[in-house]
Amino acid sequence: MKVADLLESRRAQWRELEELCSRLGGLRSRNTPPELLTRFSTLYRAACADLALADAYQLPPATVGYLHQLVGRAHNQLYRSQALNFHSWTHETAGGRAAAIVRRSLPMVGGRHLLGHVSAGGGRWLTIGPASPRTSSERIR
Repeated sequence: MKVADLLESRRAQWRELEELCSRLGGLRSRNTPPELLTRFSTLYRAACADLALADAYQLPPATVGYLHQLVGRAHNQLYRSQALNFHSWTHETAGGRAAAIVRRSLPMVGGRHLLGHVSAGGGRWLTIGPASPRTSSERIR
């Protein structure tokens, strides 16, 4: 069977996934029957596979575009996020996980010295050791 014929045979599943996206849009996840979520996730995975096939075999752009839209919509239904809490986001980004990653990674590249220059230097150049240039004319070279 040709890929185009295979994808054509799956159009009914795509329509069902569209309908489920519309139905799930108004439901909260705890009110959704488990059977509906199971069917939705099965159709979502199948649509992802269809998109990969359509893209790999360079099917018409309209088909690939439609599948991109459908997979994106289904993804957003399945993995809905809560509203952005700006305070927790800034804490995680600036002070939480990012800082922990930097602390763990920097010692591998002489991080203690680098971190000292970054935190104490303000507008100074990033340096990784005592052989770094000290004057602006040396930095330019």
